[in-house]
Amino acid sequence: MDLATATNIAEIIASLGVVITLIYLAREFTHNADRTRLENVGKAIETQVLQFARLVDEPEKGELLRQALADFDGLTQVRKGQASAVIHEIALSHNVIRHAFESGLMPQDEFRALQSNWVSLMRTNGGRQWWQCWRHMMPDDVIEYVDSVLDDSSIAVKPLNEEVPSLFAIDGSPDTDR
Repeated sequence: MDLATATNIAEIIASLGVVITLIYLAREFTHNADRTRLENVGKAIETQVLQFARLVDEPEKGELLRQALADFDGLTQVRKGQASAVIHEIALSHNVIRHAFESGLMPQDEFRALQSNWVSLMRTNGGRQWWQCWRHMMPDDVIEYVDSVLDDSSIAVKPLNEEVPSLFAIDGSPDTDR
């Protein structure tokens, strides 16, 4: 084998090494990006769960939300602002979860379970009143989504105060402490 042939073979082997390395790096990059997205979805789910848990740990905040769910419009301006902060937190974490689902990063069953909690909250009398107050300040995709799920009969959930009355009991809700 002459020097030119050996050089050509070495160049082909080096090129293959570069291609294999690029394929490996692309796979690792994709794997890391997917892992990061899944971690973000996990954080959004954890955030939503912790938001509901905090309502138990902070009875004043839980009571405020119960009052807001019963009659948001009946709250004072200060209480509306406080309740809105709580509802916004829940809505924002649900929006992250929704985007993850729509991007294919979350199985439908998991999304539907999390969506059920959020839709239940929004379908209360106070949830609908809150939405009417804040609707005009939301991005178009959020408005379209919320409006569609509020009246979607295929999403069969009860209002949150009926779904989880021990946590969200409001006047007229069943008493579960019997």
